[in-house]
Amino acid sequence: MKKHKLLLLYALVCFVLLSGCSVNITRDNAAEDINDSSLSLDGYITADGARAILQNWIDNHPFQLGAEIEPDEYLTSGEVQGEDYTFNGSEYYRFYLSIIRLGVAEILVHKETGNIFHLKSPYSSIGFGLIDDWYNKDHADINEGFDGAGKDVLEMSDDELTDYVIRNAPEVNERMNMRGGGNLKLIVIENIREDIPNESKCREVWLVWDIGGDDYDIMIIYAVGGSGAVYQYDPDAGWTWVDPQFNPYE
Repeated sequence: MKKHKLLLLYALVCFVLLSGCSVNITRDNAAEDINDSSLSLDGYITADGARAILQNWIDNHPFQLGAEIEPDEYLTSGEVQGEDYTFNGSEYYRFYLSIIRLGVAEILVHKETGNIFHLKSPYSSIGFGLIDDWYNKDHADINEGFDGAGKDVLEMSDDELTDYVIRNAPEVNERMNMRGGGNLKLIVIENIREDIPNESKCREVWLVWDIGGDDYDIMIIYAVGGSGAVYQYDPDAGWTWVDPQFNPYE
């Protein structure tokens, strides 16, 4: 009986010791989705593996007009996708994420854990931090489309569409609040545009000056895309994206 207890105790001690010697590296969920071949023999993620992790994240986080890992031919001199980068004593791979209409963000993938971080972007006040924190602050809200209601631009009523333009094109709101702005109004044109880059179908909304009866002067021509983006027509530049954060009167 005593012998059996000793054997049981010995087995228990061995189990605890072996369990304590195992190495457990916490990896980001995205890192679990890549093939083992993307990991080097010493347990660190390769540049290709890091790229796969970042691409997996992009595929699951839509941007209003789209985003992609910047193609090599568009990189500026000295920039290399997946280059070694050290920040605060930790080792990463650095990538350049091109966000349509907004610019290029620098993204870091940790070599050991596969965690993804935002380093900096030209339009964001957020510095180094987890990529999801940056995405949720600067992109998630506008990417839900029409305040998250899941509306199709082709199915929106005229009132919904004009209200959306007022809220997302600051210049409209400012003009309509100016002295004499009571003669300004927005009208929806029964015309579906399919010639705006990165959009399939868009509806036109005109800001006009009502001069009485059915007559009006056209002030600004807008279009709302299926992505939720608002565009303004310029005779020289064509269709340009309207930044909902930019107010030309401020």
